Amino acid sequence: MTLEEIKKINAEEQHTLNLEKNLVRQLRYETDLLVDDFLKKYRDQFKGPILGEIIAESNNVRKKVLDMLQEKCALVIEMFNNDYDSFVVKHGWYKSIEAKLRHQITRDELAYELCEVIRKVYYVYMEDKFPDKYKIDIVEKYLLKD
Repeated sequence: MTLEEIKKINAEEQHTLNLEKNLVRQLRYETDLLVDDFLKKYRDQFKGPILGEIIAESNNVRKKVLDMLQEKCALVIEMFNNDYDSFVVKHGWYKSIEAKLRHQITRDELAYELCEVIRKVYYVYMEDKFPDKYKIDIVEKYLLKD
């Protein structure tokens, strides 16, 4: 086994595709870019009464983040569908390190991880960035927050 393979094994978490950890980090950065522009634009107006213009713009930001998430998830699904074997090597965890056998990823496992990415970025991370008056209270916030 090469040094690169050993490093990869040590960095992997068992029983996860490691998509969540890697995608969430990247998507939080992209979410910050979208939300921070909104926060800078209206920073002086958050203390006053709730404004329809700010609500509309916050919903626009949410839509952009959701579109970004949809695009990223579609790319991952496309990679899964187009080159399953390569996807398994890249994202599947080792069932047997000695035999170099990787777990055969199912669609359900992929769907679960992508749902977790969406939940952590959209429902938890992004909503926490909005001022309290403009946050949307959702069940996921109370049941599934990290």
